[in-house]
Amino acid sequence: MKIPAASLLFLFLAEAMTTTVSAAASCPSTSTTVNMGGSKDLQPLATAWINAYKEKCTDSNIALEPATHSTVGARRVCNQGNTANETALHVGTLSREWKDEEATSDNGFHWKCSGSDREIIQVDVATYGLSIVVATGGVAHDCVSILGGLTMDQLRWIYSDFTREQLIATGWDPSSLENDDKDDSTHLWSELDARCAKEEILISGKPRDTPDYEFFYDETFKSKDEDIPIDTPRKTGPATYVQYTGSDNDLELVQFIAGSTTAISFFAYNTAKDYDQLTSVPIQNKYGLMVQPDTSNIAGLDYTPFSRKMHMEVWNDGDVLDAMKGFFEFAFSKKGDELVESVGYFPTRKWEKVVMLTLLDAEGGVNLEDFDCGSDSGDFEIAGSLTAHPVAQVWSEMYTAKCSHVGIKYRGGGSSKGAGRVCGVSKSSSVEIGTMSRDWRDSEAVTRNGYYYDCVGSDRYVVQVDVAIEALVVTYKRDSVAEDCIDRLGGLTIDQLRWMYSSFDETQLRQHGWDSRAVMNSDGDPTTHLWSELMNHPDCPATEIKISGISSESTIYDFFTEFVTPSFKDGEELRTGIVTKDEEE
Repeated sequence: MKIPAASLLFLFLAEAMTTTVSAAASCPSTSTTVNMGGSKDLQPLATAWINAYKEKCTDSNIALEPATHSTVGARRVCNQGNTANETALHVGTLSREWKDEEATSDNGFHWKCSGSDREIIQVDVATYGLSIVVATGGVAHDCVSILGGLTMDQLRWIYSDFTREQLIATGWDPSSLENDDKDDSTHLWSELDARCAKEEILISGKPRDTPDYEFFYDETFKSKDEDIPIDTPRKTGPATYVQYTGSDNDLELVQFIAGSTTAISFFAYNTAKDYDQLTSVPIQNKYGLMVQPDTSNIAGLDYTPFSRKMHMEVWNDGDVLDAMKGFFEFAFSKKGDELVESVGYFPTRKWEKVVMLTLLDAEGGVNLEDFDCGSDSGDFEIAGSLTAHPVAQVWSEMYTAKCSHVGIKYRGGGSSKGAGRVCGVSKSSSVEIGTMSRDWRDSEAVTRNGYYYDCVGSDRYVVQVDVAIEALVVTYKRDSVAEDCIDRLGGLTIDQLRWMYSSFDETQLRQHGWDSRAVMNSDGDPTTHLWSELMNHPDCPATEIKISGISSESTIYDFFTEFVTPSFKDGEELRTGIVTKDEEE
């Protein structure tokens, strides 16, 4: 029987989920000398890994060449030397993605070099995050708090040496300045928003020709002629100028920012997070969300564009792979992770390590010898819940690591969009797999037996595959009124939780199935929600219940509201006054 690619994806999981990353590393069985070189960003990590690996495997022959640039690493690993003296590399180090003119790929793992017959395996070795910072409690901090963060157009305007006219000509959105004074000689915080101080923005950061400067430059500017005004300071008056403050000394930059509360700067997140004087600015990511950097969203590349993967590009040659397998087994061990962190990067996530080791046919990867991908391309699309996105991403990358001829596209949209598209009733095109972080609704599909569902509005039927379990936790502060009262109650019922969070008053709640016994001591006042209304006891005083939760932009918000405010179709929602995570951590 011919199994479609979408079904093979789930079969593949059974093998992948049993795999763990090995703590041990093998020594090479070949005497092949491997030449590595390229990005200066990766030089410290490559040096640390090679030296530590040689302590274990003294016969290892990995030679690290002097640092240059990612472009040189890409060119030389593809054996495209531009001079007679430029020899090919076995491993190229890149702190960016491949460019179209350098190599192409069908699956993001196996790359075909342009202009040569070499094939390259891309190994993700670390993640790096750059933080945009201001002085905590200063003028700049007040302004970005009002704005909720900065868009890339706002950040570009702050740092660019282009005039307003030049910016617009190169794709800049002038609406990013709500209070633009149309004066190119000034860059005031008040131009971003009239509520901000009318103070000049002092720009600072790393010096030119440093990795952080190049990272910031590449992601912020859109024209090759554009730059930070280092050589030509901004003239803000007849005899006044604003000079870019650049330093490769982190402490000097911290002292400058802390002493100049109108300043803004950029440097490594792992450095910025260690200084209380600095606050990292939320940046609008590719999904339109303002994201403040942290370990999780940098490692997951949600803090775009200032988080990126670092790569080692390995020539797919038998002798080279034999020489490098043990190296990467070590690199992805606990000791290897410690070395990643020691140079200011974030280790590759565990499931990504399994993918990388699988590509290299190394210990800790998945044995793919007996797995049949099928003969057809079998391209398919997945759409739906953002909560389920990480699961789909893990499985898709593991699957395409083996089945490179299969193309898998993932689209979000939420559970309702996933249900509509897999049933073929959405305004968007239909998909082969829909992801949902909730159960089917009667208006979407009717089940035959809990596994097979007949779609409402189309002749499609779908098979439901349970892939994971998600849970939420309701929390409170220790040694608080909330803890005392909840301990006295023995916990909370869903009806009590609904009363706390719902926008409905008690009359409306009763009309929609709420059990009024949940609030045994109600004062009948819909404007109050007191702990004493739950129980007449000293442990439950007449103190207002302060409620908080995750932002409405999160799928967790939808999960919570679906169970706690179930009459959303009749207008029930979370009541006003909730402090969300985006407003107060």
